[in-house]
Amino acid sequence: MTVEGSVDEGEGVDLARLLVRLDPDQRAAVTAPPGPVAVIAGAGSGKTRVLTNRIAYRIATKSAEPSHTVAFTFTRQAAAELQRRLAREGVEQSVVAGTFHSVAYRILRRRWEDRGRHEPPTLSTNRIEVLTEQLRGDRRLAAVTATEIEWARARLIGPKDYPRAATSAGRRPGADVEQVAKLFADFEAYKRKRRILDFDDLLSECTAEIRRPGVADAISWWHRHLHVDEFQDINPLQYEFLEALRNGGDDLFIVGDPAQAIYGWNGSDSGLLDAVRNGPLRPITIELTTNYRSTPEVVDAGDRVLASNRVGGVHRADRPSGRQIITVSCRDEAEESRRLVVLANELRPPGARWSSVAVLGRTHEILRQAAVAFAAAGIPTRTVTRRGIAGAAGNDPLRPARSAGDSHDLHAWAIDLAWPGAGTEGSDTVGDDGPGRGETDPDDGSTPAGDPLDPVRRAIDTVRAFEETGGGDGRAFAAWMDLNNVESAVEGDAVELVTMHAAKGREWSTVIVAGIDSVGMPAPIASRSAARAEEARLLYVALTRAADRLAITWAEKRGGKKAGRSPLLPDLALREPDASDVPVLLPERPRPAAAAAPTADPGAAVMARLRNWRAAAARAAGVPAAFLLDDRSLDRIVATMPVTQDDLAAIDGIGPLLARRFAGRILPLLSEPGGSRPAAQ
Repeated sequence: MTVEGSVDEGEGVDLARLLVRLDPDQRAAVTAPPGPVAVIAGAGSGKTRVLTNRIAYRIATKSAEPSHTVAFTFTRQAAAELQRRLAREGVEQSVVAGTFHSVAYRILRRRWEDRGRHEPPTLSTNRIEVLTEQLRGDRRLAAVTATEIEWARARLIGPKDYPRAATSAGRRPGADVEQVAKLFADFEAYKRKRRILDFDDLLSECTAEIRRPGVADAISWWHRHLHVDEFQDINPLQYEFLEALRNGGDDLFIVGDPAQAIYGWNGSDSGLLDAVRNGPLRPITIELTTNYRSTPEVVDAGDRVLASNRVGGVHRADRPSGRQIITVSCRDEAEESRRLVVLANELRPPGARWSSVAVLGRTHEILRQAAVAFAAAGIPTRTVTRRGIAGAAGNDPLRPARSAGDSHDLHAWAIDLAWPGAGTEGSDTVGDDGPGRGETDPDDGSTPAGDPLDPVRRAIDTVRAFEETGGGDGRAFAAWMDLNNVESAVEGDAVELVTMHAAKGREWSTVIVAGIDSVGMPAPIASRSAARAEEARLLYVALTRAADRLAITWAEKRGGKKAGRSPLLPDLALREPDASDVPVLLPERPRPAAAAAPTADPGAAVMARLRNWRAAAARAAGVPAAFLLDDRSLDRIVATMPVTQDDLAAIDGIGPLLARRFAGRILPLLSEPGGSRPAAQ
């Protein structure tokens, strides 16, 4: 498990440089006297800079010691970015930056060592896997139960109280609440019996450890300068841990924005931000309301969404006026997907990278359809969701790859994953029962088999990214995985397709927000006022990811149901695209003809057949053609004209595993009329 990092020892902080780039509000936050401070930081207001500079300022003025300074973030990526920024500012000491879980794990490890526990509990990072084992393979029920356990644990709710709490909160778990409660209790008993801790146990166990007699003072002394990013997303379990760590101290610096609280469905409680602001600590409160990221048009659109849904927030844009926001009403979801491609082409400035463009969607299904449309137009895409590589079903398809014997084995494994029947007789279509197939997210029911969003597809993308760095065997792949976050492993110039929740904290020059209709947003589960307000905040987050250009689309009919513009979307200063905005829809890429054109070159005829087969196989598997066999491998096949599977395996870049998978398809192509192979010896 990767835990928190620290910044290595080095020189010092340039105090003048630290303050000169700040506006008055930012400077007030950074230079506030030691003690409780709450910063309400709107979208694009420079909150990460403020958090970084606050820590650097405290260390530079010797009002905080680096080795006793902790910064909590909600992702490892955010922690790594904070560390990089601190290093740039000259903070080269042992500041701890990490998630709540990583800091808790760090404390527990030290306590276990101090108490002589040479065999600490086993850490389980996959709750669904354990539940699936308990439920004898019922992944759907395991996923439902895992989601509810996560929500309940975050809210400090145990199995006995779960049915009442879930009913009161309007939860719709997809299973009987009493059944979920029993599975919850069985799961807790299972962990105790086998001495297993899951992620949430790290927080509860660490909280209990801190509260042991004679322990709290020592631990809180070591972690006495506390900073928390994205405080609006904190849940009661994390808050309880933070309070135990604080141990009555008042050196607390929090940054948050009530208008960006979007994880209530997952147990977060934005009311805790108000509880701190209005509680006994009575922190200095500073508001950052200037948006440096977005144009006034984007800022105004976001504020209007908040105001029309009775969610507070007034912000000012620092930038000059820009392009008006475009809205597009589409006949149905199919037309919407095509229009997304048109908008991406039109809004991307000449020479700009595709990665400067993002399509944000409320559901996986919207992004799935967008991925298909972009692929048909030949535009590269990269998909980002809130989930890790394991996906909804908790199946980590990368695990077998870590034991691959060599680079050929790893590549062959990835091909099998993409297309379980690759290269075998009668296998020109994707199998329905391959690994990871047929499993959907019980929460949204919208990740069909073979989807670019599913864990299998993302695992394949990760292997491809590894191979582009030079590749290697399974051990090299495992090391590369440890050093590189899986979420960001797939690099390259591509339009990003991102769920709205995963877009939090990101920004792009051009953003297209899709599916803003009455069927897709607010989500059907948002029947209560609190849930509806959270959906409005989610839309606000999505809109304010745009720096320069923003478009919003919706369908008049979605999934066969009447839809139309979402009630969450107010009347804005918008415009429909005119003729100059909408180029002719891009045609699909030409597909290879069924038969190659007549040619006098036998090698060319063989190459044409190989390319046709490779193109069809790649389409069936949903991977790039070169991922199955690259052009150099095809050239070598034509040059050597192998007769047997062993001959094929001997070709550089293929090897025995790929040969075994593809020989049944490749060798017959070499024997067809027009081919010219050497006589068998």
